[in-house]
Amino acid sequence: MTGLWCPACGLTRGTYQLLHGHVAAALSYNVFTPVVLVAVVVAWCAWLPATWGATPRALPPPARRALTTVAPAVVIAYGILRNIPIGFLRPLAP
Repeated sequence: MTGLWCPACGLTRGTYQLLHGHVAAALSYNVFTPVVLVAVVVAWCAWLPATWGATPRALPPPARRALTTVAPAVVIAYGILRNIPIGFLRPLAP
């Protein structure tokens, strides 16, 4: 609606390309495609045993801190940088 690229733009196309073995094409759509897919698999693997009645494992404090501070900052910075129309930043747009 705004005409700006959001940090998640290109993830679906990137996932499609990655699942078909085209790593360079996947990264050209969104550089975080592999990171997001790994995070989804890890989250699913943590969620599944909890649904079967197992006690959920807590993340260690450093990992929790990174997920709550560093990850949002990186996503926001990536969303800003991919919308700046400077030559060396153009590859960040899908």
